[in-house]
Amino acid sequence: MIFASCCFSSEAVQKCFSFLACPKFLGFFNIRPERVDEILRSDFNCGYIAAISTVALVLLLFLLLRFVFWLIFRTKRCGSVVVPSENGDLIVTRNAVEAVVREEVESFPQIYLRKLLLFRRGNTYLLKLFCRFERGAEGMPDIAGRIRTRLNEVMLQQFGIDSIREVSICIERLKESDADGGHGADGADGDNPIDYSHAVSGF
Repeated sequence: MIFASCCFSSEAVQKCFSFLACPKFLGFFNIRPERVDEILRSDFNCGYIAAISTVALVLLLFLLLRFVFWLIFRTKRCGSVVVPSENGDLIVTRNAVEAVVREEVESFPQIYLRKLLLFRRGNTYLLKLFCRFERGAEGMPDIAGRIRTRLNEVMLQQFGIDSIREVSICIERLKESDADGGHGADGADGDNPIDYSHAVSGF
């Protein structure tokens, strides 16, 4: 069985070399036809080349599959959320999502929402909130957990959206820093905070 496979591989390599051993092709790479004939006479050389070709083909296949998966599951910004249904899709724009999120965030007095970004990864969606935080009795980890739970419940109740898998919260600065002339710890002006819209990492 192994011997038959080796013979098949050798014959395949010989046919491939014979196809590529045209004078124009060899002349382009400055290869002499006599050198090709010498290589093809040895079964060991043909088997060695067949093994290298197989490994290269497998690597190319893995790269192709990785590129296809990257195209399917890559994270990109979007302007709406699509809720599929039998009678037609329901499309909820980013502005509508942001309006609901702002209304819910207002119930957390320690948090001020500056901007919301919406991303899509395959058939799932991701929210990224850019906020200011005011220190108080409750810590940010507890508040973030409550916000995520509340937003998922509201989106499902209001729009039927159950495809939001992640809600990331970016704390740009403390709200109390605005009292010191409108400058935060990073030295940026309070009315013009740093724009993180290009950042996709952290999901």
